[in-house]
Formats: sequence, structure tokens, C-alpha cells
Amino acid sequence: MPINLQIGSIYLMDLGEYTGDNPAVKGREIGKKRPCIVVQVFENLGLVMVVPTTSCKPNNNYLLQLPTVLFLPTGTADLHNDSFVLCHQLRTLSIERVGNKIGELDLITKESVLAILVALFNS
Repeated sequence: MPINLQIGSIYLMDLGEYTGDNPAVKGREIGKKRPCIVVQVFENLGLVMVVPTTSCKPNNNYLLQLPTVLFLPTGTADLHNDSFVLCHQLRTLSIERVGNKIGELDLITKESVLAILVALFNS
């Protein structure tokens, strides 16, 4: 379990599965194990707030036009594929769901993600 999570770090995280009698993911919630960007850490509570990424280009052009989606080209923070940050899928998770570290966002990209979240909560 990582102890020193930093805002702007990307970790592989388990967001839950879609299967079974009581799936951890329902409807349009994003699931599976995927890279997620740390946006807040509640270390004393054992919780981390993250925004997930996906390497699947949304097939719905509406999603690409949302101000809550940010494109990250291959190589950003050591990501192996073009990726999309889905800020509208903000999640708070147990630190137990945090896996291996993938990389770190540069300052400009980290500030872009945080600015999207601020705008989201101010709208």
C-alpha cells in the first residue's frame, strides 16, 4: 500500500467489476483496473480521491465535447496509450485499491485536471 501518495500521480487502481450478483459498478460508472490520477489524499481516513482515465476513445462525440474530459497523448506521465481523463467520474476509494505507480503528471497537466474539477463544482 503506497504511503506517500501525491496529487498528480497516476496509479493503477481497482474500480470494481461489472459482474456478479451484486456488481461494484452500475450503469455508466467506470470500472475495471485502470490508471487513475490522484487529486486528493485523506491519509488519516485511508482514502484517496481520484479521476480515472481510459485509453478507449469515447465513441460518443458528446463525451469528447464535455469540459470534464481531458486528452492525454501517449507518453504523458508514462502512459502507454493516448488516454482520456474523465473528471466527471470522480471517485473516493480506499487506499487498499491503489496498485502500482505509473507516473506523474507535469505541473501544467496537473493544474488542468484540478481546474476542471474546480469548474465542475462551481457550475
